[in-house]
Amino acid sequence: MRQMQISGRLTRDPEIKDGKYQMAKFSLAVRQNRKNEQGDYGVDYVNCMVFGKRASTIQQYFHKANQVTVAGEWSLNTWTGRDNREHTQLQLAVNDFDLPEFRNESTAKQTNSKNDPFDKNGDALDISDDDLPF
Repeated sequence: MRQMQISGRLTRDPEIKDGKYQMAKFSLAVRQNRKNEQGDYGVDYVNCMVFGKRASTIQQYFHKANQVTVAGEWSLNTWTGRDNREHTQLQLAVNDFDLPEFRNESTAKQTNSKNDPFDKNGDALDISDDDLPF
């Protein structure tokens, strides 16, 4: 089985191609787990493609710099460039994906303040033993 799941950031907005089936193409920058000799984390670039109705979902919700997780079947494409050197590129035919979280700073503050019982006045809550579930 040649299945793979990766998480990374979109390097650009998805490119949509219409034909018999709609196709979305995009590239993910995936951080490597180990630091290189200079002490930096390396990055791998994975070209991804999605077909059919999922392509329009990708077009609507995926944008440059979004952190996304995708899964699908991988393949290696090799070709000889103009420089007569052999090149290899990892490609993923995506069949499942998570939509990116769209949280900006103001949304995060609003969400946190709604869930924080001490946000308004800092008073402690009056909780009796009858209120506890154990």
